[in-house]
Amino acid sequence: MEACEFISVFCRETKANYSSHVSSLISAVLLRFNDSKIEIISAAWGALDGIVKSIKKEDYPHFIPIVRKALKQFLVPPIVELQGFSLPKVNNNKKAFFFKNKKKKN
Repeated sequence: MEACEFISVFCRETKANYSSHVSSLISAVLLRFNDSKIEIISAAWGALDGIVKSIKKEDYPHFIPIVRKALKQFLVPPIVELQGFSLPKVNNNKKAFFFKNKKKKN
């Protein structure tokens, strides 16, 4: 949980260029989305929020394959849904970041 909180604060506060590490940070944070503790999942959402806010909107499409790849690692039967996407307070806007471009591919 502390690591996720650190990532969240770091992404919001740093002036350093960590753009080459964003993919790794996203993957690491998504690992926590299937934790059994809601506190850790909430901290992971906070970290992901901090990471996403550091990305320019025009760069979002670049990260969609990275997110999908990370999610596919966890969504292996019997796991069909990550706990982090099952929380009641996860709104559709946050889910949209991950899934909106899926429909555009033909």
